[in-house]
Amino acid sequence: MTDGDHIERELALFKLQLPAEDRKALTELVGEFGARILDDPEGHFTVELIGGSGEIDRFMTRFSDRVEILTVVRSGGMAVARGLPS
Repeated sequence: MTDGDHIERELALFKLQLPAEDRKALTELVGEFGARILDDPEGHFTVELIGGSGEIDRFMTRFSDRVEILTVVRSGGMAVARGLPS
């Protein structure tokens, strides 16, 4: 993405459908990744995750067999060089 030492992040929003009784498992997974549940009406959940691209991929892999993924929106990677500008 950029030469040299840098910080990279991506924003992902997930719209998920799962039974209400599985909310606890989703809440634990969300907490493990530092994500947030933004909306949760009637078994449909909107989850926000900010992290590296690999972290977002791992998050999707971890829950894709347990929930129905209705929508995924990803910002694409953004990066900035570490330290002071030269």
